[in-house]
Amino acid sequence: MNNYRFERTARLNRQKALYATILFHLLLIGGLAYTASGASLEKILPAKVKEVLGMEQPAQATAPNRDLPRP
Repeated sequence: MNNYRFERTARLNRQKALYATILFHLLLIGGLAYTASGASLEKILPAKVKEVLGMEQPAQATAPNRDLPRP
């Protein structure tokens, strides 16, 4: 008699371990590359990531006050 619940749980545990291992190694390699480069984070990150993190403010989308019509 096979109990498939234990097999399914073991499979899920292996998947979680694989994902955790991949994430850990990506963070480790990225951290080592960042510290070895000696560059600041602002020089390494692309502009879109800087906007998302709030490091670089996007251009103002509103018109200046002098261009707005007066009521």
